[in-house]
Amino acid sequence: MAAAKERLSNMSDIPIVQSTLAKLMKGEGMSFDEAYGHVLGTLCVSTLTPILFSFLPIKVLRKVFPPVVSGVTILLIGIHLTGAGLANWGGGSFCSQTGNYNKLVNGVPAPVLCTGNGQVMYPYGDGHYVGMGFLVFSTIILIEILGSPFMRNCSAIIGLLFGYFIAAIIDVDGKRFVTSASFESAPAIT
Repeated sequence: MAAAKERLSNMSDIPIVQSTLAKLMKGEGMSFDEAYGHVLGTLCVSTLTPILFSFLPIKVLRKVFPPVVSGVTILLIGIHLTGAGLANWGGGSFCSQTGNYNKLVNGVPAPVLCTGNGQVMYPYGDGHYVGMGFLVFSTIILIEILGSPFMRNCSAIIGLLFGYFIAAIIDVDGKRFVTSASFESAPAIT
């Protein structure tokens, strides 16, 4: 059970999968491997739905999913994702959940440093993290205004890749946002 809890805690970046696994393990009495298999199987089957919809004519899709319904659904998804985006914008979702000041140093609350950002560790909401977030956000907005239709369809991934590229080439106070340590320590075939 301890190994299952450790494997479950390693999935902290995927809260939906983590909560589903926890419910299957606790509520259904499954082992971690069984619960993980159920989640992967569900994901594999659910990917077939959009593939099947892609073969339907546009007239049928518009009747099944009218623009008003699709628009409201996308708006609600966007509103729901805003909280996760802001949490990650400030330095990471884990860091935002722990709170900015939960340690006492000499009786004074000290900020929690966000880990998981390479060698760079600053408190949640630091200017370095917010600046990187604005770089990605402004890149997406610029592509939406000036980009071709293809680029506008890919604006989010282009913005994220551009931000990752900038994070990979800069260093802050001799520390890097992107390091190759995890690549070097990983086995050749996984």
